[in-house]
Amino acid sequence: MGLDSVELLLEVEATFNIDIPDEEAAGIVTIGELHKSILEKMRGRNTKTSCGSQKAFYRLRRTLMDFFGVERREIRTCTSTEDMFPRENRKEIYQILACL
Repeated sequence: MGLDSVELLLEVEATFNIDIPDEEAAGIVTIGELHKSILEKMRGRNTKTSCGSQKAFYRLRRTLMDFFGVERREIRTCTSTEDMFPRENRKEIYQILACL
């Protein structure tokens, strides 16, 4: 996992108030896998009012749309993180995330 990925992981953990172990993080390569990990960590938290899975995915998708200009239809659970965060501007993207 590169430094950019570590920065993204730290931001996700802070945003959702969760902990994703390094071993697990190393296996996350798609948005869907990231969503699944977030959902598993959030399971059991205040899910009375809405579906936890939907809530986690929509929050992640909204952040990607708002801060990275990604079209809604481009963000699916099978979308690769490599596609979402191209190498040529990944550092800038992660810097934006760090400010959220």
